[in-house]
Amino acid sequence: MESATALATLVSGGGADGTVADDATDAWNVTAVLRLFSDVEPLGGRRSSAPVPPATVTAHVQLVGTAYNVTESITVDHNGFYSVTLPNVQGVNAWWPNGYGAQPLYQLNVTVFGVPMNGQTVVQYEVVSFGFRTVELVQDPIPGGTSFEFHVNHVRADSPAPLTASLTLDW
Repeated sequence: MESATALATLVSGGGADGTVADDATDAWNVTAVLRLFSDVEPLGGRRSSAPVPPATVTAHVQLVGTAYNVTESITVDHNGFYSVTLPNVQGVNAWWPNGYGAQPLYQLNVTVFGVPMNGQTVVQYEVVSFGFRTVELVQDPIPGGTSFEFHVNHVRADSPAPLTASLTLDW
């Protein structure tokens, strides 16, 4: 695997208006998005990587330290991308900005069986670290421009930052 990302999406929060409560009432979907590459030997003898051809492989995804895991047969697209989702993960702690709480990170182990590589099928393994959090960009009109705030777990930063930009192009 060449690249891996884990995305945690809040499905239902136990807090006010469905926001993060940071307890067992929060439910998250965790999606592993990965890209498979195979080693190829081009002309000239130098090794490089290329996306695997479209193929059906078996992926096992496990959220370390929990009972959440899934094994499924997936089809890798022509660019080598695929995704696997662990639905309805509960009982995890949310990641908070500095000063608002803890920043626990979780590990997602992904094992893929049956990857075509150099005429063989191989096993590839990846570990991804991530935190459970929601992030939203909030922009409101303010005198002289527009506010530019990030809210993490529905919590606004202490000091909103007005965004002012000017762009000059010389052609």
